[in-house]
Amino acid sequence: MSGGGACNEKGISLRGFSVSDRLAECALSQLRKGQNRVLGTDEKTIEEEAARLGLGEIKEDVRWTKRGYITAIRNNWHFLPLEQIIDLLDTDASSMEKILLEEDFLSVKLGEKPDIGRVAYRPLSARRKRESEKIGKIVQREYVPALSRPFEFNYDECDSPAEDLSSGERVVYLYDAVYGEHGSLPDGELSALAAQGVTGIWMPALLSDFAEHPFAPRPKEEREKRTERMRGILNQCAAHGLKVFLYLNEPRACKTEDLPPQLRGHTVGEYSSLCMGDERTKKYLTDATEQLCRALPGLGGIITITMSENQTHCRYWGETNCPRCKARSMQSLAAEVNNCIAEGARRAGGTVRVVANLWGWSHFMGWTRDAVREGIDLLDASVEIMAVSEYGKKICKGGIESEIIDYSISNPGPSEDSEYLMRYAASRGRKVWAKIQVNNSWECSSVPYIPAYGLVAEHLDRLSALGVNDFMLCWTLGGYPSLGLRLATQYYRAGKGVDLAAFYARAFGEKADAAAAAVQKIERAFAEFPFSLNVLYFAPHTLGGGELWSTEEIGLPATMVCFSYDDTEKYAQPYGEEIYLSQMKKLSEGFCEGVSLLERAVAQDAYGKEVCLFARAAGLHYVSAYHHARFTAEKKRGFPDRVYALQIVKEEEQAVRELYRLQAADARIGFESSNQYYYNENSLLAKIVNLNRVAQRLEKTEKPDA
Repeated sequence: MSGGGACNEKGISLRGFSVSDRLAECALSQLRKGQNRVLGTDEKTIEEEAARLGLGEIKEDVRWTKRGYITAIRNNWHFLPLEQIIDLLDTDASSMEKILLEEDFLSVKLGEKPDIGRVAYRPLSARRKRESEKIGKIVQREYVPALSRPFEFNYDECDSPAEDLSSGERVVYLYDAVYGEHGSLPDGELSALAAQGVTGIWMPALLSDFAEHPFAPRPKEEREKRTERMRGILNQCAAHGLKVFLYLNEPRACKTEDLPPQLRGHTVGEYSSLCMGDERTKKYLTDATEQLCRALPGLGGIITITMSENQTHCRYWGETNCPRCKARSMQSLAAEVNNCIAEGARRAGGTVRVVANLWGWSHFMGWTRDAVREGIDLLDASVEIMAVSEYGKKICKGGIESEIIDYSISNPGPSEDSEYLMRYAASRGRKVWAKIQVNNSWECSSVPYIPAYGLVAEHLDRLSALGVNDFMLCWTLGGYPSLGLRLATQYYRAGKGVDLAAFYARAFGEKADAAAAAVQKIERAFAEFPFSLNVLYFAPHTLGGGELWSTEEIGLPATMVCFSYDDTEKYAQPYGEEIYLSQMKKLSEGFCEGVSLLERAVAQDAYGKEVCLFARAAGLHYVSAYHHARFTAEKKRGFPDRVYALQIVKEEEQAVRELYRLQAADARIGFESSNQYYYNENSLLAKIVNLNRVAQRLEKTEKPDA
């Protein structure tokens, strides 16, 4: 891309839309504060360059630094050095470190930080001015006024549940929340969720945020402020009849230098686990949980996870280099962590429930069924268990066998392993929860929900047969108060399943049959999703039309729910390029055909308009992922047929243009709580500019260049 005038010390041009609305707004904010730290120029110059690029008048919007900072970090990861991103967000190194480490593995999602020199504005040459003006013409041609602004989410009034659902829990993560931020919550969303039959929300937390940490203490004033804010959240939720469950992944590793030698367990880089072989670690877990529960009267419960990507006990990911824990089993350590937390909650009195999420208690993490049984039996009698329902489900797509790791809607659970786990735990007298996804999953996290009502109902029916009546209905994605969420609240009964006919009749009235037929068409295509852990997290369906293309090999590894680059070898595993392309063709074409049927049936109805909008956006993500893989395949072959490659570019341009218009109509598109905006209006305009440049390269007779 060309235009703009910001360059770094290594001569890498930040051309086009790296100075997007986020960067420009934040830069203006800095300039108006008299800091002038980001681009090294003045407000007037930024406004002039923005106008040249077709951006028009820039309005400062502090919500990008408060609620869209992950988007700003992601969009500038390849363009600005870290210290300049810190300046951009008006924060400090310590806060940035916490964001990268604690905000749902953000550092993993972004990948290794490129070594980039500091960026500073340089006046444009005459040629650069002409190029900027060309970009401006494209932007002005494509621009449509936004009907809704980012972060402005309105929640329609919902019908009250037909029956009392107090016998079971329905817990979600708020759609409109900042990950890990314990401030006030949107009352409109809380009201809508409660009206739908949701009984509680879950929030991630660290024990050290609320309780004294003897080895890596935080200032007492900071803990007290956070505790007071959390009390406010408990009261706010209680006013809506909602409980709060804190999600703990403990004990968190500390910097090795902060720990006494005897406490240093499994060590990775500069961090060491607090070894559970030392009584001080167990005492800390118990005492801190007690302190947490006493400080937060009215807390609904604690959900734990003991096998995960975050470094906690010495065998949190299987193998360990801790000499004391090498001889210990994973199940004994995982159970011990849960038991310490349960003991702390018991000492505090009250009714705080402890629910052990058994994600990772599976063969994927090296557990046998004997180990799972032993782990359950080692748990304190008060501990309830939660199974990730789809985890381990065997599947076959395109003739390739695979299995579900994490969450899926296109492949309804429960898996054989999860069913076994739930039956065994119930036989031991334990309350059993199921973790499922109802609205969406990482199969398409960029829309609030996917209309796959029949697949969700099939999943719930199977869990009903197991007597399950307590649910965690989503991870950080999928908590939107939607029509589909009601399947698990207003239309589900343990032992009876889902009344799908009543659901369709109430939602679509006399058009229920037509809506159901269209959704079934969507679901048949959705079932073709080439599911694997690699595809789920690394393939281009997440950013969809928001990822830029290049005519040259990029050569960087795909990163988690972020940049796919041209790393087909990674993101198409275990299917390979040919089968991945075949599956994505069936998925994207069939999905969009189903959406067209749905639009013809219900697009003008009260619920139908929104359902069709999000379904169309999801379909466009699959279309762009298919285009991305096709274009990458042509690139790796040296573009033998440029006419065909240009056709792909033009098809992608149309898909991006349509997605841009959909997002302009509804700011919920492209947003997911823990990742914030995957793209926004300027990102998509930038992609159109980018595709124009790619087309120009391909139309040349010589070999394309960057």
